[in-house]
Amino acid sequence: MQNKSNFNQAIWLAISYTCSMLVGILSSVILSRYFDKVQYGTYKQIIFVYNTLITIFQAGLPAVFTYFLPRYSKGEGKFIVRKLQILLFLLGACFAVCLFFGSGFIASLLNNPELTVGLRIFSVFPLFTLPTLGVEGIYTVNKNTRFVAIYQIVTRLTMLFCIVIPVIIFKNDYRYALVGWGVASFVAFLIALVAKNRAYKDVDSIKLPNLTKEIFVYSLPIMGAALVSVVFNSANQFFISRYYGTIAFAEFSNGFLTLPFVPIFIAPVRAVLTPVFAKASAKGEYGEALNSLHSGMQQIMTLMVPMIVFAFFFAREIMVFLYSSIYENSNIYFQTMLVYNYAEMFIISFILSSIGKPKITMYISIVCAVVLWILDICIIKSNFGSPYLIVIVFVFVHIVSSYVIPGFYLTKKERMKLLDRKIIIYVSKITLHTAIIGFLVYFSIRHFLSSMQLFWILCIGLLCYYALLLATMSIIRVNYFSVFYRFIKKK
Repeated sequence: MQNKSNFNQAIWLAISYTCSMLVGILSSVILSRYFDKVQYGTYKQIIFVYNTLITIFQAGLPAVFTYFLPRYSKGEGKFIVRKLQILLFLLGACFAVCLFFGSGFIASLLNNPELTVGLRIFSVFPLFTLPTLGVEGIYTVNKNTRFVAIYQIVTRLTMLFCIVIPVIIFKNDYRYALVGWGVASFVAFLIALVAKNRAYKDVDSIKLPNLTKEIFVYSLPIMGAALVSVVFNSANQFFISRYYGTIAFAEFSNGFLTLPFVPIFIAPVRAVLTPVFAKASAKGEYGEALNSLHSGMQQIMTLMVPMIVFAFFFAREIMVFLYSSIYENSNIYFQTMLVYNYAEMFIISFILSSIGKPKITMYISIVCAVVLWILDICIIKSNFGSPYLIVIVFVFVHIVSSYVIPGFYLTKKERMKLLDRKIIIYVSKITLHTAIIGFLVYFSIRHFLSSMQLFWILCIGLLCYYALLLATMSIIRVNYFSVFYRFIKKK
C-alpha cells in the first residue's frame, strides 16, 4: 500500500513537472525565433541572474517545509507555514532591493551594459516570487499532489501567455517579455497565498516555542550549501558570458538544458522520497526507505534510458528543429547535458539533506566549487579554451559532487546499500540495448532520409527507434512499457 501511495503521488507530481518543463521549452522556442541572439542572450542572462540569486535569498527555507511538516501535527504545521511565509516575504524584499541597486555591478561583471536596464525592470518581481515557495512542499507532505499538478498547470500557463503575447502582439523587445514575467509572478503570488491558507483552513494554529531558531538551525547549513551551489552552478554561465560574449551565451542557454522528461520523472520521485527518508532518519531504520529508493530508481531507468539515448543521437536535429539553424552549435551543449541526465537516474543526491546532514553536502560542495573554478580559470588562460570545454568540465565535476562523493559517504558512514547488483546489471543491459538500436536507426536515417524535413526525420526516427526496442526487448528481458502498464492497472 505504501509503494502504491508513493507511486500515485509521484504520478501527479510528474504531471505538474511536465507542464512546467513544457512552458519553459515553449517560451524559449518562441522567444529565440522573435529575438536576435543579442536580445535573447540578454534575456537569458537576466533569468540566469535571478535563478542564481534566488538560491541565496530563499535561505534554504523551501527545504524546511518537507523536513519539518512530517514531524509535527497539522496545527503545528499551520504555525510553521505562517512563520515561513513571513520570512519569505522579508527575504523577497531584500532580494528586490539588492537586485535594483546591484544591477550596474552585475552588468559590468557579465560584460553586458544592457543588463542594467533589464535587471532594474525585473527587480520588483522577487517580492512576488519568493512568497510562492513552499506550495509544492505543503501539498506533497499532505499527500495531495493532485493539487500541486493543478497549481503548476495554472501558474505556468499564465507565465507562458504573459511572456510571449506582449512580444508577439506589441513589440519584439525583451523588456516586454520581462513585464509579462512580472504580471504572471503577481498572479502566481495571489494563487499561492490562497493555496497555503487552504491547506490548513479547518485547523487551529498551535504555537511552537523557539521555532525561528529551529528553522534557521536546519536551513542555514542548507543556505551555506546553496551559497556554494551558486558559486558552483554559475561558473560555466559566468565564464561563457564574460569571456565568450552574449551570442555564445545564447547558444549555450538553448543547448545546455536538461532533457525535459528527466525532471518530470526524477523530481516527483525525489519529492515523494524526501519525507520518507526524513521519517526513516528519525527512527534510525532505512530498510523500507531504501526499498522505495531502489524501486523508484528502476522505474526511472526504464523510462529515461531510451529517451536519453535517442536524444543523444538526434541532438543536432532536435536543436535545429526547436530553435532554427542559427542554434545548430547548441547540440554539443545538449549532448554534454545528457551525460549528466544519465547520472541523475541514480537518485541519491537528496538523501544527505533528507536525513538531517546538510553540512556534509555543504562541505562537499565547497571543495568541488573551488576545484571547478580553478579548472575553469586554467581553461580561460590556456590556448585551447572554449565554451564547450567549460561545460564538459562543469558536468564532470557536478557528477562527482552530487553523486559520487555523497554515494561513497552514505555507503561507508551510514551503511546504506544504495546500489545492488540487480540495479547495476539492469541499467547496463538497457543502456547497451538502446545504444545499439539508436546507432542503427540514426545512421540509417542519415543515409536514406537526409533530404527530408527535420520534423519528419525526428518522427520517423522516434517511431523506428521504439518499434525496434519493442520488437527486441524480450531478448534482454526488459519491458520498457512496464511503468505505464503499472499506472493503467492502478487506475
